[in-house]
Amino acid sequence: MNFLLLYFLGILPFLPFEGKITPELKKELERIGNKDKVFAIVHLSTIYPYEEVDNLSYKEKAKIFKSIAENSQNKIIEFLKNNFKSDEYEILRKFWVFNGFHIKATKSVIYTLEKLNDIWFICGNEKIILDGIIKKEKRELREKTVEWNILRVRADSCWMAGYTGQGIIIGHIDTGVDTSHLALKNKWLSPYWFDGVYGQPSPYDNDGHGTHTMGTICGGDGLGPFQDDIGVAPDVKFVTAKGFSGGIGYYEWIDPCMQKIVDWKESGVDIRAVSNSWSGGRLDLHFWPIILTWKSMGIFPVFSNGNSGPNYGTANTPGNYPTVIGVGATDISDVIANFSSRGPAPDESPWNDPQYWYRPDWNLIKPDISAPGVYVRSSVPGGGYQAWSGTSMACPHVTGAVAILLQKNPNLTPNDLYTILVNSARQVEPCPNFDYGWGILNIYKALLNTPTPDEPFIYLLSFQRDDQNQNGIWEPGENSNITINLKNSGGRPAVNTYGVLKTQSPYVSIIDSISSFGDIYPGDSVNNPNDPYKIFAHYDAPWGSEVLFTLEINAQGYSSTKFFKTYIGIPGFDYVTHDTGNIVLSVTRHGSIGYMSSYPPMIYGRGCHYPKTSPSHLFYGSFAIGNSTSYVVDRYYNQEGDDQDWITLDPEGKVRLYEPGPFSDEYTIALYDDSGHPSSKNILVKQETFAWGDTSADDFVIYKFTIKNRGNTTVNNLYSAIFLDWDIGDYQQNVGGVDTIRNLAYMYYGSVVMGSAVIDPPRNSGKINHSLIDHAQYVYPYGGLPDNIQFQFMNGTIKVLFSDRPYDWSTCISAGPFNINSQDSIITAFAILGATSFTKLRKYCDTAYARYWNVVHIKEVSERNNKLTFFNVSPNIIKDNIIHINYTLERPSDVKINLYNVLGQRIFTLSRGKISEGEKLKIHTKLAKGIYFLNLQTGKQKFQKKVILIR
Repeated sequence: MNFLLLYFLGILPFLPFEGKITPELKKELERIGNKDKVFAIVHLSTIYPYEEVDNLSYKEKAKIFKSIAENSQNKIIEFLKNNFKSDEYEILRKFWVFNGFHIKATKSVIYTLEKLNDIWFICGNEKIILDGIIKKEKRELREKTVEWNILRVRADSCWMAGYTGQGIIIGHIDTGVDTSHLALKNKWLSPYWFDGVYGQPSPYDNDGHGTHTMGTICGGDGLGPFQDDIGVAPDVKFVTAKGFSGGIGYYEWIDPCMQKIVDWKESGVDIRAVSNSWSGGRLDLHFWPIILTWKSMGIFPVFSNGNSGPNYGTANTPGNYPTVIGVGATDISDVIANFSSRGPAPDESPWNDPQYWYRPDWNLIKPDISAPGVYVRSSVPGGGYQAWSGTSMACPHVTGAVAILLQKNPNLTPNDLYTILVNSARQVEPCPNFDYGWGILNIYKALLNTPTPDEPFIYLLSFQRDDQNQNGIWEPGENSNITINLKNSGGRPAVNTYGVLKTQSPYVSIIDSISSFGDIYPGDSVNNPNDPYKIFAHYDAPWGSEVLFTLEINAQGYSSTKFFKTYIGIPGFDYVTHDTGNIVLSVTRHGSIGYMSSYPPMIYGRGCHYPKTSPSHLFYGSFAIGNSTSYVVDRYYNQEGDDQDWITLDPEGKVRLYEPGPFSDEYTIALYDDSGHPSSKNILVKQETFAWGDTSADDFVIYKFTIKNRGNTTVNNLYSAIFLDWDIGDYQQNVGGVDTIRNLAYMYYGSVVMGSAVIDPPRNSGKINHSLIDHAQYVYPYGGLPDNIQFQFMNGTIKVLFSDRPYDWSTCISAGPFNINSQDSIITAFAILGATSFTKLRKYCDTAYARYWNVVHIKEVSERNNKLTFFNVSPNIIKDNIIHINYTLERPSDVKINLYNVLGQRIFTLSRGKISEGEKLKIHTKLAKGIYFLNLQTGKQKFQKKVILIR
């Protein structure tokens, strides 16, 4: 095959904007005159054959990429020559790291290029921000010490094991480096320096950012005598390119730097990773093909995740690409930094295309991993040291880690490096998550999990678990098959490989625990679809039970143990977020609203956003019940911190999100009780929430609480309430009031109005209170809202119907009093709403009220009233093969009957539509003697009977 002529016309990612010109460039074109020129970057639609050339050398790959770029770009340039005058455009620089070029051209030229099929998209000279926040620190004379962040990632343990990054070359795009700094002496690989900003021939750093990040990569001498051990991999060599100045960079500066990296690689400089402590926009595709080329050339792209936190969905490009490892920032206590950008990555093409994912279960998780990034002390130009903060400071820890792993095994690919790093991270539950990713960097554990080049190394790529009824949920009483995907990233075959599956879960039996994988050759992946592991979930397993499995892998001369987990039922979470509509609201497993707690940084939850693209307007909120000043049960804040009265029923009580859910597009459920209160009355709460995505009902979330008295005595005069501390814009300028007709309390600032309303009990029930809470009078003097004051708002003793000044206010809406007999329940429901005017808020409140009573309530009553009044199997000790099933429904309904053996294997399923009352069924089947379980399901109800067959 003549690779010089190879063109691979693949499927290009969809653009997250209309047309081929980015919105930013369109605005710039609208501002300039017809003869004015604008800087633009033209991306061509002919892409590189990355998979087809995967086994070629880097030089051969570069030759092919260059040829494709030159041929396709020359075609466009020839078109421009034939159709425009020379003073209408100027080709500034051509690239092969991506198929495109920089141009200065009139709007006529740009609009003409947009129409060509050969053009993928055209963008402008966008600005990129460095992800660092400076905090100065004086250098003090001290004994030799290793910095806290280096110890935290366990780099020092790697040094003691003999791994310091020696023999590995890393790249770096930043503000430059002061290569004369004593901490970086003799680490720069001369003459590999490039200045994309000012074109200077020798390394320098006029900002300090690049010297600081490089110091964290390799500053100091590890176990040697140098005083300031600030770097992860002290024996690494680096090459560097300057693409930033004054804290910012532009595509015009950065693109040549990214090109220079692959130029050096082609020339024989074996750059294995590039550290990039910077980020752009959230949906920016400009760097997408560049990263693909880097990976194809064996360069692992390491990027900071951005400093746009703490809200979710703030991870920036390229750090949010699935093709890079994006790094979040933690502090000395391992808490994710408030500024650290959160996932998920955009649910857009190409982010959501699994072909680009490092692992099949990535599923938009960002950051991928986290590392120290708060007050990290490192080198600055002129020989000094300062402590800086930012995901910029976290990113170089991972780059240094890569060098250490590659010293042990230079054969590791970017995919291998990613897998080892994230699988070895110190997990933060739930794992993974959108705050930490797969956890906090642990280089020593990653080193232990890295094979040497002359041995096999098997790691668990992924696993798949099926379920009997194919609804995606492994339910109690169901069998399941587990298929394992293994990869050998070592340098020698794993011969006669087999795995033994084990678990200590009391709710799971392993029916078939051994599976063979045969010989696994270096670089190969295998699975076991023809010999899966067989497991059974016991009937008494709590819904949402976590099951930890141990997989013991054995081959000739090799053994290792891997762990993975799955769930019986749907796994519960601490919190989930409604985001299907125009309002975004996090609900939790223990009644707090918006966030898990009121303590900053408020990272567990997204608060409440309206509209969904805005910042959160909610500081904190909580559901509460109470019947006296000594019995107020909530998770709201007071002078001693958040109350801890509501306790989750774990595991089945954790919050679960269903899409779609019953009666709504999104539905959540959680269970908690009052066992955390010192005077518990044995109250159980079922919390349900409903949200819709249709434009007629997408501005509110409905909370429904079923409050059950599990105690032996009646609970009298109980109130049910929601407290919400709104902080809308400048919270010291918030104002608000109540709408007594709609049982609505609201607050507003500017064009944003947020509110909450009681919707059950119904309007005019006489059981509703609503009030504003003046923080100057009721909160600030006490360092929170004390229970005795809180209860007076709940029962209406204190009532403030409007704000008398712009200030910091909260709201309380409550229903009651109720008397709940032993084993009885009451229901209350509330709506949380957002709008851009008070008129719209009232309209949305009416809609929420109607949606609850006309949809949720009616359908629930309909299902609840269709009771199964009788269910029996006669006889339950059977001598023949006929089972008689008798049952009675209050009205006809769909019925499903399943019969299982003791291993959970389903013998048969029978579905009947709209069975009439009192019908008797006879099931004929040839059964072996033994114990069986017969399940009958109608609607949401499930019933089970045990039968015994004898001969």
